[in-house]
Amino acid sequence: MELYDSLGNLLLTVVIPTHPPIIIGINQDFPIPPIGGDFLFNFNAFIEKEEHLGRINYLLETGGLTVGAYIQNIIILQHGLKPGVEKPDASLYMNDYYKYWYRYQIYSPYPEFPDPEMGIKKLIIKANKEIRFEVPSLYPVPMPGGKLEINYAKVLDSKDLRYVKNLTKKEALYCFKYEKNEMWFQLGIPAWIKPNFSQSEQNRYYSFYWTRNPEYAPEYWLTEPFVLTYPSEPDIRIEVPGSERIFIPGITYQINWKKFLPTEHLERIKEELEEYERYADEWIDTKTVIHGRCGFNPDL
Repeated sequence: MELYDSLGNLLLTVVIPTHPPIIIGINQDFPIPPIGGDFLFNFNAFIEKEEHLGRINYLLETGGLTVGAYIQNIIILQHGLKPGVEKPDASLYMNDYYKYWYRYQIYSPYPEFPDPEMGIKKLIIKANKEIRFEVPSLYPVPMPGGKLEINYAKVLDSKDLRYVKNLTKKEALYCFKYEKNEMWFQLGIPAWIKPNFSQSEQNRYYSFYWTRNPEYAPEYWLTEPFVLTYPSEPDIRIEVPGSERIFIPGITYQINWKKFLPTEHLERIKEELEEYERYADEWIDTKTVIHGRCGFNPDL
């Protein structure tokens, strides 16, 4: 029993214990917990038939689905825990789920979940004295030439915090050396470095991380209003309060325009929105520019 995707790639075959069984194919890299572990999957995003979804949801609500057997390329699921099998500690496999869902949120059955544990990065500020601190490995530390943006109160002790706040009153910190697990920063853009990345894209990474972890966001990001610009004739510009701040990477989420656009603007572009959604793909300081799905300008 082999299943393939539209490109001819072999899929994992998952057998769901309904009557009759429902069989689906999932990507080979999807994390599979040990026998007896909970099989956590967003069936709603991948199964179209309401009848099938109803059967699966009944199993999920009345005992859940666990891994009953894993034979070659076939995963056989069990309704509840398989008799004679001791339920494994969820901490042994949940982080694998979190890693996968962080990259591919559509597979997560939960709207929110913790960031995966990936270790730490070490950051060093080089000024009159060296200041060292740590951030989670997933934190989007910029490449050489990039600007460091972070809530220093989250990562520094009180003494170093006062020093860094005074240090950066007039000038920001920029990366000048990026090693395997250590990143070095100095005041101002290093004269000898030509950044080989898009600052706009770097800001997208920041925003994605801060949306999930607002305690790491600089104060201005949460308090200052930001501007959404919708390309139209003429352009539509609106200010969104910092308390309702969103930033949505173009490949991940769509923007709920009904929430932010005044009625008169919404009526004017309603047909466009019904045809295709606009995506946010630039963020510079407190301005967000909206383009079409493939409108990102890598030269910004």
